[in-house]
Amino acid sequence: MSMAEGAVTSLANLSPEAAGRAVAMGVEGVRDLVECVTAYAPLFHTPVCDEAMLTTTALAPAVMSPWLPHEKLRTTSRTTLWALRVDWEIDYAADSYEHVMAVVHRCMTAVEEGHCAPNDRLAGFLVDLRARLAASSAFPQLGSAWSQALRRGLEAMAREWKWRTAQSASKRGARLPTLEQYLDNADSVLVVFLALSHWISTDEPGLIQNIDVLMAAAYEVQRAARLVNDFATCDRDRAWKDLNALLLPGVTQDDVARRLGHLHAHCAELLQPLIDTGIRQAVYLDRFLKFMTHFHTVTDAYAITTTEPER
Repeated sequence: MSMAEGAVTSLANLSPEAAGRAVAMGVEGVRDLVECVTAYAPLFHTPVCDEAMLTTTALAPAVMSPWLPHEKLRTTSRTTLWALRVDWEIDYAADSYEHVMAVVHRCMTAVEEGHCAPNDRLAGFLVDLRARLAASSAFPQLGSAWSQALRRGLEAMAREWKWRTAQSASKRGARLPTLEQYLDNADSVLVVFLALSHWISTDEPGLIQNIDVLMAAAYEVQRAARLVNDFATCDRDRAWKDLNALLLPGVTQDDVARRLGHLHAHCAELLQPLIDTGIRQAVYLDRFLKFMTHFHTVTDAYAITTTEPER
């Protein structure tokens, strides 16, 4: 059975009641994100922040954790929206490495000090997210891991910016990463940061007791998500002169597919024992990867285009 056929079968087995509830929670999520975008305008006046992005960002958490009420998913969807915006800021808006590192510094200062410049909407949004998470009883134990995951993600984005710039400039002697180095830098997709944000904000039972295994699984899911995205965006990344595992020197599509298969298997190995005992954080990670895999067979969070955006 092909992936597309499997997706159709899964949808056919989804009850109308479950589908209706997930969509309803997504609708409530979109309304919240519209308020958020309005509050932080003009931060989201970018070429890729459209109605489709807001809908996807709101609906995805409802599908990944369908047992939760929409109020519990607001921080997850808002954090995802922020992650998409900071990705755009570093990947496409930044015109120098100094610009990139200034973004990293502003964001980490906001997290560590709890405030930022009044006109810094990107960091201000992050301050608000941290305040939401700090209200959770899980934050005292996991807040440090959350900020560390953010730092790792931002620094990985900065490293990727240097790789991409060297590639697009065709600098003599420029060294692009190997596939394993590229995957070691998968923090740039912020999956672990997003998972911790979701787990802390929802604060469901079993989180602290299982955090070591959950974190190990989250890092594997992050690597897998990096490759899933790369398969979906290869044409766009080629046109935008962006990094992509499939475009690395000496790396074939079979190499990437084989590595992704191993990652899927390892994720299942780590997660299944927790899923079998009802640990919902593990169910979330499993559903996250499956959702992303099937979502990217059809479309992308960004409006897909083969025209490089203005920087």
